[in-house]
Amino acid sequence: MSARRSTAKRAKQERAAKRARRKRATTELASGRGARKRSWIGRVAKWLGIAGLVGVAAGGALIARDERQRRAYTPDEVRQRLHERAAQAGQTD
Repeated sequence: MSARRSTAKRAKQERAAKRARRKRATTELASGRGARKRSWIGRVAKWLGIAGLVGVAAGGALIARDERQRRAYTPDEVRQRLHERAAQAGQTD
């Protein structure tokens, strides 16, 4: 009976040692001082942050494009368009 227990105990110790070696290897491979393995929450947060920045940049580009199109009209063209809109609004009433 004690042979089985010692074998099971030895197997458990070997698994613990293997986990410790694997953990040590991942921290040694990480770059930088005090680097550590990032959790899955950290990775998700990182990608959400990047996606947010891309969204902000895309939104800014759309606003800038719209502003350029709006400013492309001369004051006379703006006045003419406003008069046309007012005439259309008066017809639908």
